[in-house]
Amino acid sequence: MNASGAHKDVFPSLHTAAPVWYSLHALRRAKLEPAWKWPSRIMTFSAACIVVSTIVLRWHYVVDVVAGLTLAAFVFWASMGCADWSERFRARIGAPALWDLDREPAQAAVTVAPTDTP
Repeated sequence: MNASGAHKDVFPSLHTAAPVWYSLHALRRAKLEPAWKWPSRIMTFSAACIVVSTIVLRWHYVVDVVAGLTLAAFVFWASMGCADWSERFRARIGAPALWDLDREPAQAAVTVAPTDTP
């Protein structure tokens, strides 16, 4: 019984869109932080293998994969634009940055109520 293949999968190929989006994100981070150099290369290699195998193993038609790649590129572009807008907006209203990784984590104010049990 053949329960999967190009006849049962959907358009666009999210098998390719998700790993390609992660690769684009990792490559962008690698430009900003040297620690991301090797993880971005590994992720890009993995994404390329997934894209090729999706076609070779006939999980999707080529047009599905092209649409998945287009979707990944558009979502990456849009998410970077939204992140940049958010940073500018938060700076304008005086709010702290959401993704300021150089900042020390805030001290959590945790209170524990005493118990009367011996």
